[in-house]
Amino acid sequence: MVDVARRTYWCTLYESFRFTCGLDESHGRFTGGIRLGPEEYLTTFLGRQLSLNDDRGSIVANLEMVDEWCRLHLPDKFLERYDAAIATG
Repeated sequence: MVDVARRTYWCTLYESFRFTCGLDESHGRFTGGIRLGPEEYLTTFLGRQLSLNDDRGSIVANLEMVDEWCRLHLPDKFLERYDAAIATG
């Protein structure tokens, strides 16, 4: 889903994790994290903090970091079925 007014996007990754991200244009930075509670977000993944940089390379690196963290928290059997379902559309 997209909140145009706040310039944020949120979704559920792997049917398991609520993720939000966006661009804070007033400060020129990326925002994002896995939602843990109403106002609580995980922004450090495997000891690495999400970058606040808003350039394409930094944003892609952030998304890859979150993806890796999510996949490590899910059982292999689930990931095999999930990946197969995505591949077949």
